[in-house]
Amino acid sequence: MASPFRYFRKHQKAFLAVAAVIAIFLFVIGDSVFRYIGQSSGGSRDPSSQVTSWKGGALTFQELEVLSQRRYFLSEFLRRLQITGAKRIIAEGGTPVPPQIPNFVIQEGTPSETVRSNVVMTRVLAEQGRKAGIVVSDELVNQYLREASFRRITDNEILGLMQRIRQGDPKALEDQLFSGLRELLVGNTFG
Repeated sequence: MASPFRYFRKHQKAFLAVAAVIAIFLFVIGDSVFRYIGQSSGGSRDPSSQVTSWKGGALTFQELEVLSQRRYFLSEFLRRLQITGAKRIIAEGGTPVPPQIPNFVIQEGTPSETVRSNVVMTRVLAEQGRKAGIVVSDELVNQYLREASFRRITDNEILGLMQRIRQGDPKALEDQLFSGLRELLVGNTFG
């Protein structure tokens, strides 16, 4: 009979890497984030009050809210991009196979506290990644978008989809999309 720890021994390095990232999160920023999450949301909050900090950075309430809203926008955009690309593959008679890229779509039903915690973790990892020299170019972001759409959506269609999700200046929306994806990609690469 095989040992129940056979699977663990086989994937020991991956388990240890995940445990290290979780430990870093808990020790570096977890306390601040959990304190913020645990506070009552009943009263008005000073937008400039600091909600979390880590060695080398901090976020105010307003910054965290802006980053959280950007994260929801990115998730909805990527979800619609994937659906549109998948529908085109089906219309062509094919079967969409999920691309081999990180999936940054927020799962339905994810609590907002979890999204905020992930936003902070992504910011910390992205800052560490940039310090380590990880650079994500516009071309890499464009490549990610092409892959996320199953290589079926043009650049103009991407811009139109972005504007249908959120009204506003097309250039500002594009900047928000690229800066958000750049941070997610750097954080994912470093983490």
